[in-house]
Amino acid sequence: MISSKMRTIWLFLFSAMIISGMACSGSSDDSATKPGPEPGPENGIDWKTGQVTKNSYEDSFPHVKGDYLVWQGCADGDWEIFFCDITNRADPVLITHNDYDDISPQTDGNYVVWLGYSHSGGEIYLYDMMSGETTRITNDDNVDSPPHISNGLIVWASHEVTDSVEPGDIMLYNTATGVTEQLTDDNLDDSDPRINSETVIWIQTEEERNVTSFIHDLATGTTTEAPQDFIWEHSPQTDGDLTVLTRHDGRDREIFLYNARLKGFERISDNDLEDTYPRISGNKIAWTTGEGKASEIFFSFCMADE
Repeated sequence: MISSKMRTIWLFLFSAMIISGMACSGSSDDSATKPGPEPGPENGIDWKTGQVTKNSYEDSFPHVKGDYLVWQGCADGDWEIFFCDITNRADPVLITHNDYDDISPQTDGNYVVWLGYSHSGGEIYLYDMMSGETTRITNDDNVDSPPHISNGLIVWASHEVTDSVEPGDIMLYNTATGVTEQLTDDNLDDSDPRINSETVIWIQTEEERNVTSFIHDLATGTTTEAPQDFIWEHSPQTDGDLTVLTRHDGRDREIFLYNARLKGFERISDNDLEDTYPRISGNKIAWTTGEGKASEIFFSFCMADE
């Protein structure tokens, strides 16, 4: 008989698996990931495309910031975390090497954070790109959500486990001080935090299922309820006027770039495979090409005519 406590824990874990694609696929035929002809330059911008991974296992969920790209790869039967310097075309670096799933990597260009399932609730881990050192930020039996990072500050939701999974609290870790701060302290469920250089936002769910958004000002340390018309405009798929997205071309999904200033679309990928999970940072775009056994990580960077 499964206890209510364990049943609730597995409900949380199942949700995280769906979001992060925890189920691994086996070996693949690398030749299946080679793209077709590259699109030509448009609007004075020439996008150059390269293939980051070429291996026998599944690669997915890229995230790019500045010169660095991170993703999760299903190496040796479980998900591990990788990163590479795409500006200098460096070889991929394996950050984790263990017997449990490491998922949902994020980077701010200096650090990499992820959720590692070293136990059923998961723990938050941090990798310093300069020193090569890995730090385990959390060490408890709580159920933690995948972390987000900006300028060395990391946020996640933590749910204490008693006879069931308790309502969540929002946690903030500072890489400069090594201190973790609890931003919420109430009996309601605080979850789904996001962060940028100025603020942390999250949602609070009441017992009646009413949802309220909150904003925490990092400079002043104050937390206020978000206005009803508040929209969180920071997304890993948007940078300034540019947004990357997938569109179906009649055969499969391809990567497109939308320029809000020019109000037009530009095609980035052109192949016979599914292209998914696009991310952008500055003049760099990353995505996954192929599915399951035939998935690899690709990226494009642009050189504008001055």
